[in-house]
Amino acid sequence: MSLHVYVSGANLLIPVSSYGWYHSFRSTVCGELEGGRWGSRFPRLQNHSDCDGSYSPEEAAGLLAELAVIRRELESIRYPVAFYCDGEGRVLGYRRKYCQAGTYALGNGFEFGVTEDGLVVQASDPDRIPLPPDEEIVGIFGNPEYRWYFSFMERLDEEVWKCHRRDGTSVTVENLPTCAPDECAVIRAGEMSALEVFADIIDALEQACRASIETGDPMVFC
Repeated sequence: MSLHVYVSGANLLIPVSSYGWYHSFRSTVCGELEGGRWGSRFPRLQNHSDCDGSYSPEEAAGLLAELAVIRRELESIRYPVAFYCDGEGRVLGYRRKYCQAGTYALGNGFEFGVTEDGLVVQASDPDRIPLPPDEEIVGIFGNPEYRWYFSFMERLDEEVWKCHRRDGTSVTVENLPTCAPDECAVIRAGEMSALEVFADIIDALEQACRASIETGDPMVFC
């Protein structure tokens, strides 16, 4: 489901993001800029509902001021991403961390994503990869899941990847759902500015705030 903001006086309906990605944005603000204390610095952003919530023009002005601070401070925060690169090392695109556990492509008994510790391959069966798992975690249904971390992956075939660890060891994994484009030859763990990662959300909220202030009508989440 997607989150939108509507300002009736401007006849403006602005797409913000998915609800999950908006939560990731606010969670990042909490963890990186509020010291883990939700709403302690940015109450207008953090404490308003994103489900049928609304901001008066006065609250929108306050939110706009908060977003200016967030924009400035997120610029120096690094955010984990998986870079999709061609054979010459050119970046074709990237996949963002989506939540604390990482963002995943699912399928073939595997999950794939990226966290601060690197590229993640996860499975419910520890024998899926011929390496001891780096971590055992509890899945959302209470079942154990096993996780391996890699620094980069080389494509050997359409769904076959040679996965390299920081210690120089590597394994070959088949049928790994990376969501990489066809021309991708290497996936590597990296970082981007958190401002660049969340720029679309901030831009959309700022646009809605300005419209609310100019028209005197509330901005409404829908």
